Amino acid sequence: MHLAFYGAGAIAERHIDAIRRTGTLDVTWLISRTVERAQALATKKGIAHWTTDEQLPLADPDVEAVVVAYPTFRHVDLAQRAFAAGKHVVCEKPMASSTDEAEQIAAGAARSGKLLLVTQIKRFWPAFAEAHAFIAGGQAGPLVRATVDFQTEWDWSNRGWRLDEAGGYLLDMHVHDVDLLLWLAGRMPKRVWASGENRADREGTVVLEFDTAYARLEWSGRISGRPYPKGARTAYQLACQRGRVEIEVGDEVITESFVDGRSLGRQSSPIGEQLRASWDGMWSAQAAALLGEGALPVRPEEGINNVRVSMAAVEALNSHAVQRL
Repeated sequence: MHLAFYGAGAIAERHIDAIRRTGTLDVTWLISRTVERAQALATKKGIAHWTTDEQLPLADPDVEAVVVAYPTFRHVDLAQRAFAAGKHVVCEKPMASSTDEAEQIAAGAARSGKLLLVTQIKRFWPAFAEAHAFIAGGQAGPLVRATVDFQTEWDWSNRGWRLDEAGGYLLDMHVHDVDLLLWLAGRMPKRVWASGENRADREGTVVLEFDTAYARLEWSGRISGRPYPKGARTAYQLACQRGRVEIEVGDEVITESFVDGRSLGRQSSPIGEQLRASWDGMWSAQAAALLGEGALPVRPEEGINNVRVSMAAVEALNSHAVQRL
């Protein structure tokens, strides 16, 4: 299946390489907003066609699907045009800049009869997939508490459009963690609380209140000596009634599970292995869905809910008020 890829940013190469490793998909068009970037990446990756004309690949009958990896505020327009042209759409995270726009994209997919896929890559990290299986298996009882603590040192002053978006840092960066928490909990929260600042170089805390569990996401972007990305550290703890999973992410990804106070084993792998496996796993699942050989790995409503909860957290930070969902 031939794909058109919209975007030539830092993440584009990882997508293109993983797409080609499926053995069933290929990128035959590269589209960027600038001639220089479109030509450079297409030449580097051996992509047959490149352009700055967003409509041109949509008119190509050989293109069956498009990957939308443009800035978030462009997602709704490009997705709707792709659906109108009879193409499937693979949408980078976050799905949209607002819940309303995410719902518009999903409605466009439904009207066209084409597939909408959302790239939530952390679900495909082996460590998180195993944690999900641990919770879903019920061996330690239901989830009661989940925490994420992200620590780094970085400067976002050069992040361009991301600074101007309503969702800002939280929607762009921590939409991964919000999706992970919703996926692990298997349901939507009732309320969202937050405190701190929606800035990469400051601190913030978001709490999701579920019917029988809580989840907490914390970040700090001014931890001296932990420059992003290689110095960043994230600690995850997923506590159930009779056990827990602990995951530490740094240069190594270290996972340990416990039931009734007894360790089930400690595993460690280089972060590069986890990343490579996640890209291959995500695109293998998406290829199967596109080819009619498998289910959607992330349903459109999950993408919508991820944006809904993330933007509720942003509003809670801005208003200092609890958001009810």
